[in-house]
Amino acid sequence: MRNYTLEDLKKELFKNEKVKKDYSRELTKIRIAQQIYELRKQNHISQQELAKRLHTSQQAVARLEKDDYRPTTKTLERLAEIFHKDLLIRFV
Repeated sequence: MRNYTLEDLKKELFKNEKVKKDYSRELTKIRIAQQIYELRKQNHISQQELAKRLHTSQQAVARLEKDDYRPTTKTLERLAEIFHKDLLIRFV
C-alpha cells in the first residue's frame, strides 16, 4: 500500500477541473479573511473599533475575518482606506 503525501493528493484531485476551481475560490476567501485579520491586528484595532470605522457591527467584522464570507468591493475599498493601503484586484 502506497503512502500518499498531501501534494500527491492535491495533484490527483486537481485533475478534476471543478475541484481545482472550487479550491481556488476557497483559497481566495481564506486569503482575504486572513489579510483583514492581520491588518486589524497590526494596527492594534479591535473588531469593535473597526466596526465603528466601517459603520457596521462587530459581528459583521467577525464575518469579514471568517473564510466563508465574501466582502463586497465597496467594503474592501473602505478597508483599504481605513488601513491606508491600496486595494489591488487582479486576474491571473
